[in-house]
Amino acid sequence: MTVVRYLLSLFLILAWVTRPGIAGAAPSAMLAVEMTAWESAYAQRKSGFDPSPREVREWTGKSRQAWVDHVMASLNPAATIEAPTWTGLAVRHWGHDDLTSSDRSSFGKARQAEVQALRGWWFQQMSSTRSPLAERMVLLWHNAFVVAFSGMRNRSDAVWQHHQTLRHHAVGNYRELLGAMIRDPALLIYLDNTANTAKKPNENFARELFEIFTLGDGHYTEHDIREAARALSGWHVSRFGPLRFEVNPRATDHYGKTIFNQKGRFDGDDLVELILSQPASAEHLVKQLWNEFVSNETPDPDFVAHLSGVLVSSDYAIRPVLKALLSSESFWDPRWVGTSVKPPVELIVGALRSSQRPLMTTQQATQLSAKMGQVLFDPPNVSGWGYGEYWLEPSLLVERDRALDGIAEGTMSMSGRMAMQAPATIATWPLQAGTTPELLTRELVVSYFTPARDGQRLVVDAIFDGLVFQGRRWDFFGVSFGQDKNGEYLMTITRDRCRPACLSVWPIDARDRGLKNFTRFYLSGRGSGMMEALSADDSALVKALLNTAPAVLARVLQSPRMRTDEQKLQWSLRMQGLLTQVQARFGDQAIPVRETGEGLWLEPPIKTAGPIQPADSVASSGEWSARARELGLASDLSGWMLSTGSTSAIQQWAMVIRHPAFQIK
Repeated sequence: MTVVRYLLSLFLILAWVTRPGIAGAAPSAMLAVEMTAWESAYAQRKSGFDPSPREVREWTGKSRQAWVDHVMASLNPAATIEAPTWTGLAVRHWGHDDLTSSDRSSFGKARQAEVQALRGWWFQQMSSTRSPLAERMVLLWHNAFVVAFSGMRNRSDAVWQHHQTLRHHAVGNYRELLGAMIRDPALLIYLDNTANTAKKPNENFARELFEIFTLGDGHYTEHDIREAARALSGWHVSRFGPLRFEVNPRATDHYGKTIFNQKGRFDGDDLVELILSQPASAEHLVKQLWNEFVSNETPDPDFVAHLSGVLVSSDYAIRPVLKALLSSESFWDPRWVGTSVKPPVELIVGALRSSQRPLMTTQQATQLSAKMGQVLFDPPNVSGWGYGEYWLEPSLLVERDRALDGIAEGTMSMSGRMAMQAPATIATWPLQAGTTPELLTRELVVSYFTPARDGQRLVVDAIFDGLVFQGRRWDFFGVSFGQDKNGEYLMTITRDRCRPACLSVWPIDARDRGLKNFTRFYLSGRGSGMMEALSADDSALVKALLNTAPAVLARVLQSPRMRTDEQKLQWSLRMQGLLTQVQARFGDQAIPVRETGEGLWLEPPIKTAGPIQPADSVASSGEWSARARELGLASDLSGWMLSTGSTSAIQQWAMVIRHPAFQIK
């Protein structure tokens, strides 16, 4: 490593291209220009990742317009690499009160391993994609609508769902993307909107939505933030079952609000149009595109105005904006060459794609990126990673040099382990919903119970994590067993503790004279006839659930919260009547409960890491050099990379990777 490599920031100021520019040419003439090898490499690097010699050769001698048309025609953000197996599992993130400290630690480590596997998967996806611009757009949104796993309370499922949503909308419609983000469970969790209620508003999500995500500082008032927080009140996520967005009507502010001087009974969906009505919203997005694809210097006002107009006139479609960007004079203007610094992820993926060889494992790629300051799915804060000088902090420059030295020298060992890949046997849930007479669940979880004190009613809440019975299935199903103030034993089913609906027809509770949010099933006395009002299917289900009382009460006695033998004895004595009445009512008709035990995944297995395979592969460095020579660059590859006035010729890929110019674009 040389001193000049620590002065990389100097290259951002001095970088220039010796080939005469044509920034002032008319757009049609500008796009008709045939590209040199240097321009072919530059355009692909700026819009995607460092290309291989084959990719450079493919567009050398062809017009810029032909390349732009090809990039847009092939633009596709769909993943081509199979996602880690864990993404298809339903891990239980609730009902952890009875977990030991060891199990809690194991649960957290397992979720960390899942996200680590996701990082490796994304590196492989970026390295092998045939649509680099699409992957760069996913990266842009990843850094625009920030979610950090370290602030997500182990919600690896939310991180994956967030990524899928960004990928789905990456080159679609900005209005639809913004609407999806306002309903995104990961953002709602990360920015504390799950604590936002009408009685106690939480402004965190509303503030970041305006300040960082969509408008930028100075384009809203504190009053706008307070009112937007009210509009987002009650926009929460599911408490049980698979993670999803839910509106909690009891936490929602239904009254009028005033936002951006407009009045109405606004909710989160209304915020999308309110934001887009502000001119700053289109400009904010265009400035992000400028930073990502043109330069880390101050945006050209004409560029911002033009692309903002394209965005609005296309009804916020993203593809026309990207085409306008690639067709703009600014994209091809020599003034902006070398004025952007590659973030660590782009640096690594570019090295892999340009070398055309499997230089490292997925775990090694994630470790290198982390050392250089970028951990996928874990940005440092809600502002995300910066651009330009953000990556030129001295300690990060040292790590960049070390990483590129290791890659160039081929010292990246192929040993290493990548995070969990679940075995095929875990894909057993959900099982086919046949006509099994048993209750089938991943896990029966006791979520709450009251202490057995004299004169106090007893209640125990249990939730089935997934439930299958006689051809019907639920994501989760909650029941409560207890003894009311009159000493009668009952089971209660509550509407919001099931998904889908608990019962096919919700019965009217004769005791309460009306339709309630819950319904009670007494085992004896005047309320025991409620079951007869049910349909045959619902009646069979309720009988089966009543038969789970012994299993539920056994879980209570095993709970760490049941600390003394005296507490266990009192509970057993008080609830013995419930067990007696269940036995008396159903006798030998008891229906068994079978648990598959697939809820927590505390110890996911580990699979040995494999090398990352780039999109184009060559067998050796000699073959790479041969392909490079076909470009007419046998004596000097610096013209392909970026001319920075270097006097020494660059003849091999190892020299390319070590050159300071490789770190900028």
